[in-house]
Amino acid sequence: MSKSIGNKIKTLRKGRGLTQFQFADKMDCSRGTIANYETGRRCPSFAEIRRMSEFFGVSVDYFGVETVDETFELLSRARAVLTNNDIPKEEREQIYRELMKIYLEME
Repeated sequence: MSKSIGNKIKTLRKGRGLTQFQFADKMDCSRGTIANYETGRRCPSFAEIRRMSEFFGVSVDYFGVETVDETFELLSRARAVLTNNDIPKEEREQIYRELMKIYLEME
């Protein structure tokens, strides 16, 4: 899913004639973040998709995300925590173990 979202972000950005640097400035993030979205290495959170949809004047549905897609939001938040190098590795590993424990206890 993130690859198609990335392609759509890139198409919209280029349609406006913006560089990754310029778009990142508008979204108050780094150029690397935009590049990661566009290549599918990272997936924007629902809040970020909402901001982009407002900026480009499209609905969030354009990105293939329903407005109440709780699974997408949950996965975006989990990914943000698990890839955040500001959080000590041991703490991220503990969070991962807890998530896996919850998953394995499901019926």
